[in-house]
This record gives sequence, C-alpha cells and structure tokens, in this order.
Amino acid sequence: MTLRASPITRPLAAEAANKPPLRKRQMPAWIGVAGCVLSFVMGSGSEFVFGVWDRKFPKNKPPEATIKVAPKEGNVPLTVVARASASSDPEGRQMTYSWSVNNVLTEAQGGVYTHTFTERGTYAIAVEVKDEKGLVDAADDTITVREEYSEQQYVDDSRTIERLLGEGDFEGALEEANRLRYSCVHLAIPPERCATLHSRAAEARLKLGRYEEGFESISIATKLMPRDVIYMVRQSEFHIVLNHPALAVADLVDLAKDNRIGPRGLLYLGIAHAIEGNYGEAEAYINRLTRSTNQFAAAAEFTLVVTELLQRKAKSAVSVKEISSIVCGDWPLRTLFLTETRIVERHIIILRTLIGRLDPGVQNSLQEAMACS
Repeated sequence: MTLRASPITRPLAAEAANKPPLRKRQMPAWIGVAGCVLSFVMGSGSEFVFGVWDRKFPKNKPPEATIKVAPKEGNVPLTVVARASASSDPEGRQMTYSWSVNNVLTEAQGGVYTHTFTERGTYAIAVEVKDEKGLVDAADDTITVREEYSEQQYVDDSRTIERLLGEGDFEGALEEANRLRYSCVHLAIPPERCATLHSRAAEARLKLGRYEEGFESISIATKLMPRDVIYMVRQSEFHIVLNHPALAVADLVDLAKDNRIGPRGLLYLGIAHAIEGNYGEAEAYINRLTRSTNQFAAAAEFTLVVTELLQRKAKSAVSVKEISSIVCGDWPLRTLFLTETRIVERHIIILRTLIGRLDPGVQNSLQEAMACS
C-alpha cells in the first residue's frame, strides 16, 4: 500500500521550504562584561577585592583570655589571687569577666578573683572573657590545697594500721592505709612517711593474695625511697610470687655484696636463685644464713632441703627424719601445706612459691614428712 501526502500536509511542507534560514542569536554585551568582572573577583583578583572589603568593613574577632594564679599550692587556709588583667580584645572594646571554680560559677565579675580555700583538694580556676559583640575566650589554671602535716596524727594512724595487720584484719589495714597514702600530697606527708604507708598497703595485699596490686604499692614506696633496703627487700617478695625471680636477684645481689641485705634479704636471694636453677648460688647465700642465729634459721635449713630436691628431682633425696626435725620445731613452716590456713608470715608465702616448683610426687612426700606428732 502506497502512502500519499494529505491535502493538509502538502502546503505546510511548501511553506517550510520557502522560509529563510534562522540566524544565530547574539549574546548581549552586558553579560560578557559581568562575566569578566565575576571572573576577576573569584579568580586572581579575589584577594585584592576582599582585602579592600575587610579594611573598609573589618570583621569582629574574639578576645584573648589569660590567667595568672598565685600561690598555686599551700596549706589551708590558703588565700589565692587569680588575675585576668592581661586579657585583651583585638578591637579594643570593653570586656566582661566570669569566674568559676571546678566548673561552678562564682559571683566575681571583675578582672581579679580572690578566694580563701579552707578545705584541702585540687581546684581548677577558670575565667571567661566576653566582648561587646558576644564573642568569648577562656583560660584556666589549677591549684593544690593541703592540710598541714601532723606528726602525731601520722603516728596514731600508723599504729592503727599495724594493729589491724597484727589482728589479721588485712582488709581493714588496707582500707586505712589507702585512705592516708592517697592523701600524701594533700596532707604534705614527708616522702619517708608516705613510703611507709605504701609499704603497709603492699603487705596487706601480699597476705590477701593480691600480688599485682601489692607490687604497684611497693613500687611507689621504692621510688619514694630508692636507697632504702627494707623496701627493696619487700619489692623482691613480689618479684618472686609473680614468677620474676631474676628481678628479685637484681634487687638484692648488690645489697648482699655490701652486707646491707639482712637475714630476710639473704633468704629471699637464696630462694630466687633456687627458683632460677642457680643451685650453687642459692646454697651459698642460704649457708650464710644458717651459720647465724636469727628468726629465719629454720626456714633457711628447709630451703636447703628443697634446693637439693630441685637439683636432684627425685623423691629419694627426701629424709623424713631430717625434714620433720626442721618443720616440727617451727610453727610457721608447718603452715606451708595447710591450704585452709591463711599464711600471715611473709617468708612462708615466699617459701610456698619455691615448693610450687617441685614435682607433685615430691610435694606429697614433703607433706607426709611434715605430719608432726
């Protein structure tokens, strides 16, 4: 089928053929000029244009706050003066001041804040500076207020801790020691006194079996008094029970050379060497202890027996008669294998760590030998 143009479409086609071609529309000249100006402003000339604008119509800038506090520490009552007078505003406008202590707003509004602190503690003093346009800046500083140290109060508190330790109330002793040792700075307690409090806390934690916490406590005491033999020996206790005998040896060996170690330190040094497997060194230090009269003589003899067992690793080395003669005459030694009994002697706690290195069969033989009649 052939399609034919309708009578209506034919005139339209002829008319389109006779029309002149369309001309390209020209852009108005003002659009080009505006584009050039905009390109200049947003391009390389923007810095110049905006610089002129800023100089003609300057932008407000926030003030700069400063604070100077004096004194920064002291005993109660402590009068403190805080000054913000060096604060400034770039435009030279008037400023207002707001003061706060530990984030609590005060009634002071001028450039100087004065207050007398009657309670110990650490205080953060802050000032907020505001200009006329509402822009603000802040600055702060910290002060420490202590109570005056009382030697008599320290002595009384120390006796309380000692009494609680002697009564076996280790939790109570630890609570009392913590209350004081965490206040060493605020109470202005001298370093040697503060070290004693940390040491007492360490002793309570040792007897409670909190070895990691106890080591932290005795480490503080040792740092406060680095040349004190007592704290170095007590630090070695925690090295041993935490299975770091080499660190205990490092703490004690120089003290032994200078003959400053004392009988307890000699015992611990021998035990640490035995745990390390240095049996010759262990026997040498323990023999020094057995040749003298002291409270650790029985423990030293027992350590020699255990060292021999560790060295031979055999039950045959156990002499029931020999061990019984040592153990039965010393009550603290008899508590070594009494698992339901809380051990309160520090050197027995360390000896239990040494025995833990023995084979289970050897431990059973020792326990049988300790059955005193």
